Amino acid sequence: MKMLKKILDLAIPRFLDEDVALVEINGNYEIVCPISDLRPLEKFDAVVTMRVFNLFGWALFPKQISEVILWEDYFKIKNIAIKPVDVVESQKQLADEILLKINMYDPYAIVAGGAPRDWWMGRQAADIDVFINVNLTHSMYVVESVLKKMGFELENAKHGEIAEDYKLNPYIKWVYNVKGLSHPVQLIFLNCSTFRVLQEFPLNISRIWYRYDCGVCTTPEFVQAMDTKSIIKLSELYADGNKYIRKIREKFPEFQYYNSLHTYTFHRKEYIFGENFK
Repeated sequence: MKMLKKILDLAIPRFLDEDVALVEINGNYEIVCPISDLRPLEKFDAVVTMRVFNLFGWALFPKQISEVILWEDYFKIKNIAIKPVDVVESQKQLADEILLKINMYDPYAIVAGGAPRDWWMGRQAADIDVFINVNLTHSMYVVESVLKKMGFELENAKHGEIAEDYKLNPYIKWVYNVKGLSHPVQLIFLNCSTFRVLQEFPLNISRIWYRYDCGVCTTPEFVQAMDTKSIIKLSELYADGNKYIRKIREKFPEFQYYNSLHTYTFHRKEYIFGENFK
């Protein structure tokens, strides 16, 4: 249908009426795009109907033919639903935007753990954890200044103070929550490379990562977890009763939990890291 409309627009000169999105800038409204071209998660300030003369795809002689209607009121009046959101894709889009900014500070920054795992499984992630290798010559205050210059609004009042769950990991230096984004985001600064800390994630089901230039990337440990429906604790950083371990076990009740690689090997000798055991 859209293709037919484009053909008609190119072939038949005529007047067209179209609702367009407006954004308010310094007390004045500016046209952004037609309502029909909105993308998921896009939200603006108001809507107005414009009449243009279409000449082979060019919109000539634009004229406002309706009153400006506030954004939420427009959808109520028209009795139409706001375009549905593909949450997974919108989260990936946000991750891309953040990683491209962070790339100036650490070109090897990645999103790792829960979000890429949930995306791989077609699920919405609870939050997005961005892992960044901190320049060891930079103090906490320098890092905060850099982040603010990049446009990040930091939530933490105590300068990167980390929660108890993260304190068990010796590679995590500072953690910042970012405000004002469409999904929860944490910037996690490390005292080692991002891929080094990925290898130290305590559970095989979390050893998965994401970057804008390669998408979701799995590791042999993650593939093993998916193939065998097994969660294996690969690090002694976390005890079995740890809050993080309990959360993952509750999130994936269909997976069998093993508190060590040795325990897994003893109970399930048929598959481990790509090798078959008889």
